[in-house]
Amino acid sequence: MAILHLAKSMLLADGKIDEGNEYFILYNEFMRFGLDPKYIKPLLAQVDDLDPHKAVEVVAGLDDERKKDVTAFLAGLLAADNKIHEQEAALWKLISSICQLPTLDLQEAISQCPISDSLNQ
Repeated sequence: MAILHLAKSMLLADGKIDEGNEYFILYNEFMRFGLDPKYIKPLLAQVDDLDPHKAVEVVAGLDDERKKDVTAFLAGLLAADNKIHEQEAALWKLISSICQLPTLDLQEAISQCPISDSLNQ
């Protein structure tokens, strides 16, 4: 839930959630972890109840490999609509910093997203 909370913040950084490309990334991540994608919308609604400080604390406490996955996942969300908005990039950098995620160049992080071949960079 903590990662999804941060993901929702990323999705809303440009003012809207693109139910096409951005949901495609979420769908693929859910499938990759064996979760039923039909729960994307209900879970996105529930994450609003999670304290943002708790979300940061949970993600900051992940091991380095998981943090690398989170960095790539969030970067993939950022690029999902084929436009990297300034506010999205700024939020990605802020989340990466406060969650102590690996310091990666944005394009490098996008390339590490599991479905990066599907993203126009």
